[in-house]
Amino acid sequence: MRKIFFVSIYLLSFLSLTSFTFSQSVNSVYAVPGKKGIFINCSNLIDISSAAHKSNFLITRIDKSGKELKIAEISTVTSKDEFVKNLQKDKDILIDFPVPGTREINYIWKTIKRTGTIDSVALWGVYPVIKIALGLMYFDSTAAMNEEYRYKITGKEFGAKPFTTATNSTEFPGNVNFGKLLTFKKNAKKKLISFEWKINGKNNPSNFLVLRRDNGKGNYNIVNTVKGFNSSNNITLLFMQNTTVVPYHFYNYFIIPEDLFGNYGTASDTVFTGAYNFSAAGVPYNITAVSSDSLGGYYFPGSFPILVR
Repeated sequence: MRKIFFVSIYLLSFLSLTSFTFSQSVNSVYAVPGKKGIFINCSNLIDISSAAHKSNFLITRIDKSGKELKIAEISTVTSKDEFVKNLQKDKDILIDFPVPGTREINYIWKTIKRTGTIDSVALWGVYPVIKIALGLMYFDSTAAMNEEYRYKITGKEFGAKPFTTATNSTEFPGNVNFGKLLTFKKNAKKKLISFEWKINGKNNPSNFLVLRRDNGKGNYNIVNTVKGFNSSNNITLLFMQNTTVVPYHFYNYFIIPEDLFGNYGTASDTVFTGAYNFSAAGVPYNITAVSSDSLGGYYFPGSFPILVR
């Protein structure tokens, strides 16, 4: 079965999470490293049928020596307006990933109200920013880099007994290994440049950044493009279409893959192309070849010698 997603909808690979501690009232308590901090998932269950049904979580950070520090208290949202407000406030935690629009927000809210679990919201349900906005996940931006931590979660969910449980140990920044990105196909026109990269394996990116340099000058900068994935039989193609190009200019591109939590994988090789239609290039004609005994070959006037063996 083939799956294709374009623009702001990405094929999301679930990160393999192990060594979790579960309690009877908690579904998925874990900690995952990001690029600039640590994500702590407190639950996947949420009851938004009434403001009286919210869940509360006290989060305590435990360092390698066992020292504990209370860092946050969070609660699940009680209205769609609160959810939307949180989305706008927290969207820069993972700035490269999309934020749902009005239609998607209505779908998310309607679905979790009916099911009571974030797992029911298809692809949107695994986005950390969605979980944070709902009050199910917390982002610890105060953790020290390269320091190992666990997190103790003390919580109370509606209709369930209070619980205390701990996450796995982790530290940030996270390390992620994807397969090697290979340039698979490219196409160039005056107002459109497109590329496809191929990656083999089960561990695939959830997003990728496109960086470009114009006319061989200056630095590489992130550019906004149409992006998508096509996945089949452990082979994933990453698509990019760029319309912000100038006819007859040339460009260098490379991409940086990301996992679900914003950790970077190894960048692709740089690829070069021009903003013109290669197939429309004319065939040279009226060519004059000049012999030069001293050079031992032929050359075209105004060009460089082409040696003949």
